[in-house]
Amino acid sequence: MVECTFSGPQDLKPDEQLIRTPEKWKLFVDGSVAGKKCGAGLILSSPKGFKICQAIRFDFSLMNNEAEYEALLAGMKLARSLEVKHLWAFSDSMLVVKHFSGEYEQRDPRTKAYATKVKDASLSFETFELSQIGRENNGRADALSRLASAETHNLTGSIYLTDAKMPSIEKKEYLEIRQGNDWMNPLRNFIEKGILPPDRSEALKINYRVSSYTILNGRMYRRSVSQLLLRCLNTEEQRQALEAVHEGICGEHLAGRSLAFIILRQGFFWPSLKAMPASMPRSVYNANCSPLSRGSPRKK
Repeated sequence: MVECTFSGPQDLKPDEQLIRTPEKWKLFVDGSVAGKKCGAGLILSSPKGFKICQAIRFDFSLMNNEAEYEALLAGMKLARSLEVKHLWAFSDSMLVVKHFSGEYEQRDPRTKAYATKVKDASLSFETFELSQIGRENNGRADALSRLASAETHNLTGSIYLTDAKMPSIEKKEYLEIRQGNDWMNPLRNFIEKGILPPDRSEALKINYRVSSYTILNGRMYRRSVSQLLLRCLNTEEQRQALEAVHEGICGEHLAGRSLAFIILRQGFFWPSLKAMPASMPRSVYNANCSPLSRGSPRKK
């Protein structure tokens, strides 16, 4: 009884004292236009102080207000990808903030389209708030937006740099179409619809394997030994992942076994990952390395 006795302020009822205000993630955004170069910077901060810094380089022309909108939309997209539920965004653009609150009227068609896009994106959060912040208090995001349009070597390793090819208001929604006999289809059909293959042996395999898989936001993931989720890749995505890790801009032209473990550590999975001759890019074979060797040249 002593341990469980309520010991809060006496002027509140116990039920009221147990109510907790949800902790909000904070998003600081800023857009920059300097001549023909346009960029955006954003800083997403968790309630515990973990920060993600991102610089975005736009490959198209923008006005100042449009760059501010693009920065805000990019930050909201990043927060959604991290499954943030409560977000408090800060922008130094009075126009963007007043458009969202309804205090300013949107007359320009493009500005109105951007404001509508932000309104729609805010509905994906349980709580969303947009506030204006002084430019002197938004210096880090402003610096990121200017770095985005500078040379890539000026960015440190802790800053993510991405390129945007077209404005957010011109992107069209599309449905993902899966063709062919993809290895994920039987598992997905059973998880989503409870459908098993007609062949008894195949049905038993699916029933045995399905406990290791789950679907989140339309994507299939596999639970690793440590219970971390690995994103499952289809045939085309497998090829892209292999080529990017093996011979991409950061590639080390590794042999098959090292290649497989690097892809696993990046959080991706497919069943034949460690036995890759069928799905390995041609360039890997051209490197004269055995797919499952440790980097030694293949003997002729």
